[in-house]
Amino acid sequence: MKRSSAPVLVERTLLLADNQPDSGAVEELVGFLRDGHRLLLVAPRPKRWRPTRKAVDRDLALQQQLHQLFTRAGTELDGVLYLAAGLFSRRSAMARELNGIARRYDRNVDDVTLIGCNSSLLDAYAKAGGPTLAVDPDPTAETRGFRSLSAALGAIDAHQA
Repeated sequence: MKRSSAPVLVERTLLLADNQPDSGAVEELVGFLRDGHRLLLVAPRPKRWRPTRKAVDRDLALQQQLHQLFTRAGTELDGVLYLAAGLFSRRSAMARELNGIARRYDRNVDDVTLIGCNSSLLDAYAKAGGPTLAVDPDPTAETRGFRSLSAALGAIDAHQA
């Protein structure tokens, strides 16, 4: 049985401008998906969910907007992964989360790369054994740094070629 391709985790913040979806960043990821990659967005778990008939939590509304943008472009996200705030500082919990993601795709932990900009998240992910790419001119010591999301996505393509 053929193994599924490893997902790339992208911090949702990289797809936003003024807390709204950035069409340029979404288009970059649409092209990435069309090249055969799998994609999970990563976001912190909201402190309070309010999904009712009249009030939709901001995070759920944002998730729906992003899914719609990808669907209209003819692609699909594998999903949005919400991490509890405590996972950022607890190595064992982050390692369990990372192992769970890798198992779902029949991959190894070191196959699942996180592209992000939050240094706490990147550090916790790297310490749990996952490869990271920072979209930041001043990356941490354990993270390769890139000036843009596009450059980080290009590094994924180059690595998998």
